[in-house]
Formats: sequence, structure tokens, C-alpha cells
Amino acid sequence: MFAPHAVTNRCIILIAGDFVVATLAAYAALAIVSLSVPLISAHHDLVSLALLFGVLCVIANYFQDLYSIEQPSSGGQIVAALLMAAVKLCCIAAIVITLSDDKLLLGRRVYITYVGIATILLIVWRLAVNAVAAGRVSNGVMILGDGKLTRLIAREIEQRSHLGYRCLGFVHGARRQRAIGDTFSSRSDTTYLASSLNSLFVNGRANSLVVDANEPTCPPQELMKWRVRGVEIIDCESFYERITGKLPVSELRETWLLFAPGFMRQKWRLLLKRLVDVVTAMVLMICCFPVAVLTAIAIRLDSAGPLFYSQHRVGFEGQVFRIWKFRSMRSGAENPTGATWALVGDPRVTRVGRVIRRLRIDELPQLLNVLVGDMSLIGPRPERPEITTDLNRALPLYDYRHSIRPGLTGWAQVCYPYGSTVEDAREKLCYDLYYIKNWSLSFDIQIMLQTVKVVLYGRGAR
Repeated sequence: MFAPHAVTNRCIILIAGDFVVATLAAYAALAIVSLSVPLISAHHDLVSLALLFGVLCVIANYFQDLYSIEQPSSGGQIVAALLMAAVKLCCIAAIVITLSDDKLLLGRRVYITYVGIATILLIVWRLAVNAVAAGRVSNGVMILGDGKLTRLIAREIEQRSHLGYRCLGFVHGARRQRAIGDTFSSRSDTTYLASSLNSLFVNGRANSLVVDANEPTCPPQELMKWRVRGVEIIDCESFYERITGKLPVSELRETWLLFAPGFMRQKWRLLLKRLVDVVTAMVLMICCFPVAVLTAIAIRLDSAGPLFYSQHRVGFEGQVFRIWKFRSMRSGAENPTGATWALVGDPRVTRVGRVIRRLRIDELPQLLNVLVGDMSLIGPRPERPEITTDLNRALPLYDYRHSIRPGLTGWAQVCYPYGSTVEDAREKLCYDLYYIKNWSLSFDIQIMLQTVKVVLYGRGAR
């Protein structure tokens, strides 16, 4: 889905727009087909049918990643994504119709007409939104500084044009022989003198100034003058997390973490999260019990060894606990190597293990860990003590992950594939710290919804 501060407003607009467009398409389809065939009888509620079609369309678009942080940017990508969403819409509609009563049995002509009209209207709507965000009505951004993080921000702005930001250039106290932007972008290669920015802000070309805290060029009085005139002044770290849904760990200043908003730990919020964990874990255990029984039988028939596998993991405040899984590897598979990351096509995994790993069924016993309080439903994934020790040495901020309970799933898990290197761990840490900083119940709900999609598609499984 979307991160709390990165693209929330945009995604809400997209979801609302898609729903309205799809609902209007349903009205149009029902009206067009009714001209030749009397479809709507007394027991059909036209409003309810149209609203249902709108909801199904939003669900199909969600499963096509049309509300994710990473969005298709070109017209061709948008059209291709919406055509694939139309296929998913047909599948979802078929399932709903099969499981519902005869009030939805309107005939194939209605559904074919609806999918065709909805797809055309959605393409027009999404192309219009993309055109507006890509430059017609975009937020102009100036970057004050020439560090690694400022260059990274300019690159992210260019790669995420659908967010509606446009990098106008860099600000320096004196002209440089080579524009900083030339190293990566042909669009952001202009370098401005700090004294020449008045015209940009006065003329409305620039709406935001992203400031590198280590840049000594511009005095605070000058920045304040622009801010009181309506220009957004924002630090590099805050702007980076806004557009990416993660923190720039490699360039992150711990002093920024100290004073940045977030990291809310009120008792009522913690109690609410714990209550949601316990209730949801109990419901999932009841619903998944038949799956667990079938999995246990399959494991027993497939290979010799115990049904369950346990490991020590590092949890809240560095405490070590025992995590439980359905066994997916050969018994004693780690004896020769010790604790290691899983590999693509890992030969230690059994036949049943490949299936239950892909569907994340092997993680079901960890619902017990949630009930006893070792874990939460949502949080950073716990790592093994041997690996944690190495990562603490390689990544200075890594230990901050242990400031909350680890989770069955998390922001890093739904945004980044399975990692098996220190660099992968560094990238996941960017997402984990963002989650810890910005945690809320609504954020947890977003991650749960995204996890459903990850499980169904088998993303990142090894």
C-alpha cells in the first residue's frame, strides 16, 4: 500500500478516484445493456451493484500494485498495469458471483461491458493524474547542498515523478565548475547561487527547499525569509523519508534521530497494539487450524524428522527467545554450516518445505510466540544471535531495531525481498527504522493488507 508520510494523500486520491470511476462505469454498463435487454428486475438494487463493482475494481487495482509507493510512470506502463488489473477484476468478480446469490447473476454482457468501460475510463483517469503529477502541476524542489544524500534525493525525485515533485536544481554559495546533477540526471543539472533564488521563489517555480544540515552556505536568516513567504523548508532526511518510505541509514545523523518527530511510545498505544496482536493471533490460529493439520501430515509423509523447528532469535531489548516454525528443511540441515542465511533454491529445503515457505505457512507456529509476548504481528523480523552480532558491528544503527517487539511481518518484509547479505540487511534497516519512527495502528493495517498480497504472490520466498 503506502507509507504514512510518503504518498498517503496521493494514494487516497487514487483510491477514491478509481472507486468513483469504476462505480460510474457500472452505472453506464447497466444502462447500456438494459437498452436491449431488461436486466434490472425488482429485486436488483442498482446503487448497491454499482458500489460493489467499484469496490471490486479497487481490490483488483490493489493486487496490481497500483497503490504502492513504486508506481508505473510512463503511459505504456500505466496502460499495461490497468489491463492486467482488468484481468484480475474478472477473476475476482467471478469468485464473488460464484459465492453470492442470484442478485449478481446479470448475464455475461453486463460484466464484459462493465470491464471494458471501466478499463477505458480508468486509463483516461490515471493518465490524466500522471500527466498532472509529472509536471503540469508539480511541486518544484530546490536542493541546498552538494553531499551524497542530496544527490540521492535528486535521483529519487526523478525516479518517482508520479509523486508530483520536480527537482529544479542545486543551490551553492559559489558557482561550481561542474553541476552536481550531471553525475546522474539530465533534468536536474542546474546549479544556482544562493543569492539568485529570490526569482525562483517569487515566480512560483520552486515550492520547497530541501536543506542539507551540513551545508554552511545559506544563513538561517535567509532561510527564514523564504519560509515566512510560504516556501517549505525541510531537511534532507525528512524529505527522503517522505518520498521513499524509508530512512537513509548510510547517511543518517543520529542527532537527527534524536530530535525528529515520531517514536511515540505512550502506554495506551502499546496496550492497543498488544490487544490487537492477541485477538488477531487467536482468530488466525482458529482459522488456520485446518491448514496447520494438513501441513503437519504433509511434512510427516515427505521426510523424516520432527514437525517443528525452533531457533534462537534476538527480540525486544536484545532478549533472546525461541522461535517456532514448521520444519521446511531436512533434519540436521544446518549441522555442517551453522547459522547461515537461506539461499535461492536452497538445497536443504524439502519438497513440502518449498511450498510452505512460498506460502509462508511455515511461519504459522509463530502465532504462539505472539500470544506469549515474544513477538508482535507487525515489526522488524527477528534475526539469529550469531548474525545479529555481525550486523551490529557492520551497521551502527542496527541495534535500534530491538527497541520494539519483532514481528511476523513488517514494513521491510513487504517493501524489500528476502536478503542474504549485509547490504540487504542495511536496506531492510532503512525500512525498519522508518516503521519504528512512524508506527501507528493504521500503518499496521496497511502492512497486514500488503502482507496478504506478498503471501499470495509468493514474493521473496526462499
